[in-house]
Amino acid sequence: MKPMLSSKHTVVENIRFILSDIKRECRPLLVCLFAEILLGCITPTVMLFLPKMMIEFLTQPTTSQVRIGLIAFLLLLSAIASAILSSTTSAHYVYLGSLNMNYLKKLFYSALGHDYQSIESSSGQTEYQRARRTLVGGAEASVSSLMTTGQALVVGILCFALFSGVLASLNPTVMAVLAALSVAQYAIMKRARTFEQKNRSKLADEEKRLFVVETIMANPSYGKDIRMYAMAGWIQTVWNGILEQYVTINRMVNNRHFAAAAAIAGLVLIRDIAAYLYLIGCVVNSRITVPEFSLYLGAVIGFSAFTGTIMQQINEIKRASLLMDDLRAFLDKAPADSMLTDGIHNHFESIELRDVSFSFEGEGTPFVEHLNLKIRRGDKIAVVGLNGGGKTTLIKLLCGLYCPQKGIILINGESATMLASNVRFAFFSAVFQDGTFFPFSIAENVSLQPKSETDLDRVMDCLHQVGLDQMINVFDKGIHSVLSKDIDADGIVLSGGQRQKLLMARAMYKNAPVWLLDEPASFLDPPSESKLYQLLTTTSKEKTIVFISHRLTSARFCDRIVLLQNGKVAESGSHDELMDKNEIYAHLYRTQTV
Repeated sequence: MKPMLSSKHTVVENIRFILSDIKRECRPLLVCLFAEILLGCITPTVMLFLPKMMIEFLTQPTTSQVRIGLIAFLLLLSAIASAILSSTTSAHYVYLGSLNMNYLKKLFYSALGHDYQSIESSSGQTEYQRARRTLVGGAEASVSSLMTTGQALVVGILCFALFSGVLASLNPTVMAVLAALSVAQYAIMKRARTFEQKNRSKLADEEKRLFVVETIMANPSYGKDIRMYAMAGWIQTVWNGILEQYVTINRMVNNRHFAAAAAIAGLVLIRDIAAYLYLIGCVVNSRITVPEFSLYLGAVIGFSAFTGTIMQQINEIKRASLLMDDLRAFLDKAPADSMLTDGIHNHFESIELRDVSFSFEGEGTPFVEHLNLKIRRGDKIAVVGLNGGGKTTLIKLLCGLYCPQKGIILINGESATMLASNVRFAFFSAVFQDGTFFPFSIAENVSLQPKSETDLDRVMDCLHQVGLDQMINVFDKGIHSVLSKDIDADGIVLSGGQRQKLLMARAMYKNAPVWLLDEPASFLDPPSESKLYQLLTTTSKEKTIVFISHRLTSARFCDRIVLLQNGKVAESGSHDELMDKNEIYAHLYRTQTV
């Protein structure tokens, strides 16, 4: 998987992207932004000209009523603009918070829509963390920062143009020198921003590791081993090590910004002192009057302030735009699947792997290599072999969780890549070796649908077939009992065998034409295991079954046994045929039975 590009979209493209969403989802925010631009220019303009007018008013013997009225009007206008701007800014942040939450929702939905292979990989996790970082920084989040900084930047540029015009009327050379120093200021800030950009992925990686370790600390599933084997100190050491690395990288970035700020402060000091000395000289030499001195002094101060602000805003807006790239890159990668066609899952005929090879990201040795296998409707196939032979990888390739790097997978004779993922998944009911449960009710964990869409009678029938109905009926809430104590104090915790039975009930409820079973009996006691094989033999006659097991004796109910070794089909045939060949399978079978 290739890493995300550092700068896929320009600042203007990212702002346009957000504005289109604001126009569609939050129009009042547009009103706030444009009002703030207008109101934000009023006060600086009034403050530029008002001191000159006040000095003239105080020093001239006679003052016209018009001038008095104009001064009063400007003061009133500035006060009204400030009051309205304050309330508008408050509303602005409320709307921005709502917009940011909408993007968090999109990110969450997008993560659910990403292919499993991407989300499972280390780079996929880092990409998600980078995308999430753009939205969880409050006012520093990229969406909020782009809009707020963009609005302030427009105000700064407009006021900068006004103040520059005033300075140019005095001496264009002064303005040119001040502008050159401002360009140097921007170059210093850019270097700091570039350094931060280079370290974004490192920070996201460390945040991901911190999150993983924190999840382990808070997860009861790890609690037993942590306490029984006194692992707390070890885990704390690991967590502290990751945190130290994160703090080190973050400190390096902050130090660069601090050094840049110090250098910029020195430039600003030199620039302002030079400008003030020049204006004082102009007054001493009678080139400008005292009222004009106040005007040009205000222009210099404003020029300095707005130049610094603009440089900071340009720096910030580019930083926010780069973060926005991370979010957009993650959102753009989510596939737009079509809706599942009713009845499509009833038309399964065959699935075939032709010369399929697959390896994990960064792994040189393929887990599956040049694998050829065809499974027809109604086949009962057992996939066996030693650990690391590629059995679980084969299951994930069949159902579409993994995509082969080489070769092709055909479903009903057509390339599986032509199917939307939800259509392809509909062909399969899967029981994974590491099957998971959700903090929902038992019924919802069987149906994997909301309660309102769950057929409770069908749930009970599936639970009865796997032998869980009597045990569950003992609970006060029955199938409505929650499978977690994390969100419900009355929630229940199942044993390993009960969990596997529930996973089988889940597969039966979906009723897909192909069942993919990865070690479904590893936690079952002998009587329960026997009932499982009886269930697979009797109730699933019309189903296609791919059964993975380390226990070769459990594979005898299947019509065909496929032995994988180093990601390839080493042997294939019925149990009797493979025993007669007296090769790898026969040796492993005798070893286990002895």
